[in-house]
Amino acid sequence: MVFIAALCVTFFQVIHIFEEIGMNAYAMHKGENPRGLYLRVSSLLILLSFVLLLLLYFKFDFSYYLAFYCVLISVGNTVAHSVLWFIKKERLGLGFPSSIPLG
Repeated sequence: MVFIAALCVTFFQVIHIFEEIGMNAYAMHKGENPRGLYLRVSSLLILLSFVLLLLLYFKFDFSYYLAFYCVLISVGNTVAHSVLWFIKKERLGLGFPSSIPLG
């Protein structure tokens, strides 16, 4: 059951990142090559989700604790996007629609 839930979270996380890329969320970062930085960080988050899926699949005991922290991060992401969306910080609130199922 936990594996299925983690698989769903990973799926929605990928959808969320594609939505943010489509809305140019990386444009809010200053500096050289903001899209490259955003894509590297997003890729690392997706990699960690897949590592968690592998740990859950092979039934490591500590993987359930890691899944709990993954859920906390997802819920925090949803709260942050929701608050920023509704106070009209459009650039910071990008990704709100896909953050709802992610949370």
